[in-house]
Amino acid sequence: MRYEIHGYKPIQPFIENKTCFLRHSIPVRHPIHDLVWEFYQYETSGLQAEEVSVVPDACADMLFCYDSNGLTSFIVGGPFRISTNRYDQKTTVFGIRFVTGSEFSICGVPVHGHPFEHMICRDINSKFREWDERMTECVTFDERVSFCEKKISSLLMTRDEVPLLVRFAVTAIINNEGNLKISRLADQSGYSVRYIEKQFNEYIGLEPKKLCEIVRFQNALTHLIARHGDKLSDIAWDAGYYDLSHMNKSYRQMTSALPRDVTGLLDK
Repeated sequence: MRYEIHGYKPIQPFIENKTCFLRHSIPVRHPIHDLVWEFYQYETSGLQAEEVSVVPDACADMLFCYDSNGLTSFIVGGPFRISTNRYDQKTTVFGIRFVTGSEFSICGVPVHGHPFEHMICRDINSKFREWDERMTECVTFDERVSFCEKKISSLLMTRDEVPLLVRFAVTAIINNEGNLKISRLADQSGYSVRYIEKQFNEYIGLEPKKLCEIVRFQNALTHLIARHGDKLSDIAWDAGYYDLSHMNKSYRQMTSALPRDVTGLLDK
């Protein structure tokens, strides 16, 4: 059974604003559309130590980092607060951004239970050694995308360990832009709030309420970037916050800054 996600796409503006950023979004009819948001790639200059900011998006990423020492691959869960990746030399980063929860089928661990901890892929499972070897041979962005599409498709033909309840709940939260009470989710699914929370912790590593907060934050961030000049109170209301004060509180928790300060950083 497929649960379709409509009109939502997590963004990482501090990464996407980099000059060498490339993206390949997954088409709707592609076999891995419900599992992967996108493939992307960016480069650091290498002229000095560089930090790249990452905002909460409730996505786990698989990162392949190419530098003078070769290739190192990681699985990393999205942070609950703004965080940074630090690169001390010129690095090409190729990433796979998974739909929330679907990474469990690939790596077998609830990645968000280790917020923003870089877990070396081959230490999680020996199967990633062969993946690393093939990715070392891929030189261009298109080659990396092509191989990873085939690899993920083949893995998911053999197993999909994420329960339908979790997929249903994640889809419902995202399609409601994070504005969904867990009690309503329980009524819709027929399971108790406590059982849904248990399943989320086991397969995703974060509570449904936290996923709601991050999805709402992401939707507000998209509005803020696209609607320069609009009243912040209007954006807060459209994103599902009670009022501007509610949105300000959320942004302080996740970014240690107010909404307009965050968008101001992007303009620099």
